[in-house]
Amino acid sequence: MHRTRPTLPTAMSHRLQMKRLVESAAHIPYNVEVLDTFLTFLDIDDIPSPASGVSDPRNTPDVEMASFAMSGLHVMVRRFEPGAKNRAPELLKATTIQRIMDSFHSIVHWGSYLVSIWDSPPEARSIDKTYLVKRSQQAALLLALIRLDTRISAYSRTSATLIDLAIELWMTTEKKDVPYVDFYNDDGCPITQLFQSFVLSQDSFEELVDRLLSRGTAFTKRFSMHSLLRLNVPYFALIGYNQPQIHWQRATGNLTRIFEVVIGLGFDPRMRRALEQQRYVHHITTTLRCYGERVDFRESITLLLLCSELITMVRSHAVNLGTSLAQALSAGFIGLFVILVQNSRKQFLEPWPQERIPFSVIPESLWDLTNNLAWPKVVRELRPHLIEWRDLEAKLEGVKDIGREWKRFSARARELVHAGDVCAESIVLCDNQNVRCPLVDEPSKAADSGPKGKSKKCSGCSTFVYCGEACQREDWATFHSRECTSAKVDSTRRKAAREWYSHRSRAYHIALITWRFNEMKREDGFGEHFAYYHMDDNRPRTGLNAGATIDAIPAALNSNLPRSANTGRAVVPRCQGHKDESRIAAVEVRSGTSQGAGLHDEVEEDGGPPAISTSSSTLSSGGVEPESHLTPKAEEPQPEVELRLRSPSLEIIEESAYRERHNARGSSKTQTNASGSNVPGISQKALGKRKAVIVPTASPKKKLKRPAATPPTHPIKPESSPPKPPPRPPHKFKEEEVFALPAADVETYLADAPPLPIDPAPSALHVPRNFIYLAYGGSPYQFLQYIPAERNPSQTGSGRRRLVFPMPEMNPAMPLHPGESGLLFASRHEVLSDPPWGVFRKNLDGGEARWLYLGEYESVLVGRMTKAQFRMQRATVKARWAKLIIEQKAFECYTCMRARIALRKHGLLVGNEEEVQALIANEIDQIENGEGLELGEEDVIRAFDMGEEAIDIIRMKCVAYDRVFADSIEEKFKRYPEMKAAQEAKSAKGKSAKEHNKVKRATKGKLKKKHQKVDSDEDMDFESPYEWTSATASTAARPRRRTRQSITVVSTPSSLSPALSASESSFASMRSRRGVTQWDERTGRRVKALSPVDAPQKDVDQDSREFGDGTGNGDDDIVVAGRGGREAVDEDPGYLSYVSEDGAYMGGGVEQESDLSELSD
Repeated sequence: MHRTRPTLPTAMSHRLQMKRLVESAAHIPYNVEVLDTFLTFLDIDDIPSPASGVSDPRNTPDVEMASFAMSGLHVMVRRFEPGAKNRAPELLKATTIQRIMDSFHSIVHWGSYLVSIWDSPPEARSIDKTYLVKRSQQAALLLALIRLDTRISAYSRTSATLIDLAIELWMTTEKKDVPYVDFYNDDGCPITQLFQSFVLSQDSFEELVDRLLSRGTAFTKRFSMHSLLRLNVPYFALIGYNQPQIHWQRATGNLTRIFEVVIGLGFDPRMRRALEQQRYVHHITTTLRCYGERVDFRESITLLLLCSELITMVRSHAVNLGTSLAQALSAGFIGLFVILVQNSRKQFLEPWPQERIPFSVIPESLWDLTNNLAWPKVVRELRPHLIEWRDLEAKLEGVKDIGREWKRFSARARELVHAGDVCAESIVLCDNQNVRCPLVDEPSKAADSGPKGKSKKCSGCSTFVYCGEACQREDWATFHSRECTSAKVDSTRRKAAREWYSHRSRAYHIALITWRFNEMKREDGFGEHFAYYHMDDNRPRTGLNAGATIDAIPAALNSNLPRSANTGRAVVPRCQGHKDESRIAAVEVRSGTSQGAGLHDEVEEDGGPPAISTSSSTLSSGGVEPESHLTPKAEEPQPEVELRLRSPSLEIIEESAYRERHNARGSSKTQTNASGSNVPGISQKALGKRKAVIVPTASPKKKLKRPAATPPTHPIKPESSPPKPPPRPPHKFKEEEVFALPAADVETYLADAPPLPIDPAPSALHVPRNFIYLAYGGSPYQFLQYIPAERNPSQTGSGRRRLVFPMPEMNPAMPLHPGESGLLFASRHEVLSDPPWGVFRKNLDGGEARWLYLGEYESVLVGRMTKAQFRMQRATVKARWAKLIIEQKAFECYTCMRARIALRKHGLLVGNEEEVQALIANEIDQIENGEGLELGEEDVIRAFDMGEEAIDIIRMKCVAYDRVFADSIEEKFKRYPEMKAAQEAKSAKGKSAKEHNKVKRATKGKLKKKHQKVDSDEDMDFESPYEWTSATASTAARPRRRTRQSITVVSTPSSLSPALSASESSFASMRSRRGVTQWDERTGRRVKALSPVDAPQKDVDQDSREFGDGTGNGDDDIVVAGRGGREAVDEDPGYLSYVSEDGAYMGGGVEQESDLSELSD
């Protein structure tokens, strides 16, 4: 906001006067005029230009006065803080906030400029402390402004200049490679607190990360290292290294804030990769360990909470979990944890003050650590400390829940080390796709093979491993020759992203599974914490619920396996002394299934984490609902399952079931692989002996038929299970044009909308849109269609029936079956009001367009697309929608959205709600006149990326199936040939009557597209993918403005008869009349006429917007269109780009449009 400087002495433009005013600002009575004086000297236009030629701008009058003004503004703002001396009256706080918001943009720019000019070389900073003081003062001022009011705070989160300034302040160094932390500020380092406010705010965090990454890889690497080095500064200050020693409380407070910043940055995957390159977990653990050895014992609880937060963050990053935990253990995390617990023993034995310290998170973090130790790198770090950790159990036994969790941790560590020692050396991996592996046919060779029996990887791709050259040659001839190159690319990409599931990890996990199910006994001492269950008569033991864990493998291993892990075949020995025939004898590790190949549904490659399941009980995790065999389901036809490469799951089955499954796949000793050739079948000798067989598969996409489902053991009551929707048929949709949500998000939105059972079965008749138009009226072209009450076969409610015709290829999540629920992305909210709406779905076979009646639906607005959901869309989708927002002028929702984005970009969207609405309305008028603010596609995309605009998600739930209406459609469709013949005859008669008209023949070519026959369902019967709205663009919230109306003449010239006077042609006194034309002597043709209001009029159904035959193609049609208002023909999406059924784009809308003022001639 620009302010004119008053004359001296009121303006205090003299340096000494300004200095006195700043010094007295904290003591004199609070005065808004003093605030205005400071803001006067912070005008953005007064910032010196770099091209001014001034070598040192710090001594120029404008810069000196602005520096004093920033200091004075800081003093004024702090007078509103609680506990401030000479506190300002609350009555003036609102005025102060408003004036600061008006000048906030200028304040931030001046702060950025002052920081930049007070820079100095690193070698001079230890001598010249002015540089550091100025930066700290600017951070303190900005922090005080943000804390003054939530409106200023919210406004600051969207300021790219302020975010860049916070990054610049965070990168401040006291000396080379020594970050600067202001320990002498009583409220803590303002630089750290300012940057912390952006990291911990959900609104600004993503923008902060985007700004960091936009500066390039080199800067991101330097920023990550600088952030980790900041953790060392409080420790150096605590011990007095190269600086005065400070109190431990001040050091701990600054350490905690810096720790929260680093941990917060790690929650973004992109920043986490940058931090992982600096071994950030090892660095953090080392800092905490060194600090914990020096700090007062009273701060041990604080450090324990930081350790718990570190484990929680590492646990949430499952992609690189094993490496991160190994780094923490190698840096002495367990030793630090034990020391801190012992120092805090007194606090733990006292009653827990939950409102002050959340003690419960400490044993919870130890529980998380215990459940995530099953990685080779972690086990190597556990091995040297087993003896000393066992001795600590007695010391920690009485420390509340920590003692119990420590005992569990110690037992788990001993078990993992022991399992690796016993089984890991006997594991031989083999990815041979053929089942004729010698180690399977003769398992005894696995133990006698010695060094020659170790697995070796393919030298071409380094992805697949084999037990020997024979298996490698056999697999190369069958499968691997076609996938070696792609496997190399895949492994390179995963290793670069640190997502590679190594062969050593795979072998260790197989060894662990073998130990759990073939070696462990209760008398070994490990069964105390890991209860063992076994299968009995193909049913789980009594009390074992669906989804229960067997030996806690899902908790300890399954949830940590990567989603895209390479799997293979392995043979391990089985204990010779087992007598229990019910013990598990075989394990399969399959690719691409969540609960066992051939038993359950397919899971996509990018689905949830792999699951471990049994043939009689399911062990699942992560988003897949466990299937209970205690309530079996009726037999259903089982479709084929397509297995995908490198997406593992573990299925634990009994030996008999394993043998039966392979016998079901082929009783002969040959079976057909994916390429169609015969390969030898699996030998049953290996399964009949005392060896456990672990058979992972890593074949290319291969289809296996499901075995028949197990018959139910008792009848299923109809009310015991909810109606199960039929599988959604595959259908094509335009991926480059439409929004598509992840399947999990779609399921979440539809969780409260189960399918409607329809009994008897619904009608399967598909009919053309033209039939519905001929039989019931309305229009065959529009997305929404209305059937008048007199033609509605089922009179309900008001009598008028409302129909909607979304296109499946433009709405991937829409309902596809009668009674099924679905989602639409739309800004047109007609379907939200006056329910129910009849929904029709176009056929999915790609043939002639026919429509199926799905039922009566009620629609509700269930949410808006989040920033993350928008960011995952294709770049082409974003670009198309951005282009539409910029170019679309017909519908006000688009224009209003563009206006908000443009105003926000140029910093003009400020003021109260009434002022904002006025600004938007004015900008809309400017856009329609072609004079709107400059706006690019990248600005629109950024607005949606930042969540400033959003897309509405509408859920359609079937509430009824109108049997009367469905029967009426079937009955009337029998007469459709007669209806169509009469329609064609009428059309031919109208055309032949005009053959003599010379003018009509001259214009025939221009109107050919509008008059050609549309015999299927036309290219416009869909809710366009460009139907969306913003988070604030509801109909009620649109700014009020003058609606500019126009007449669209479809088949006549743009001028009417000169007999019509100017007053008669105004829209206020004229309206269209059906069936009225007149001869125009000047043009020599018959034109559509307008009649005065007082002339006899035919009633027009304003709700259905029917003029003429409702299509705009007839001889009587004048379509009234109000631009962007409710008067617009908004049932017809003609202003958008139509996508025809063959994929061709057509110019939509009207052929000729002119304002009413142009028709007065």
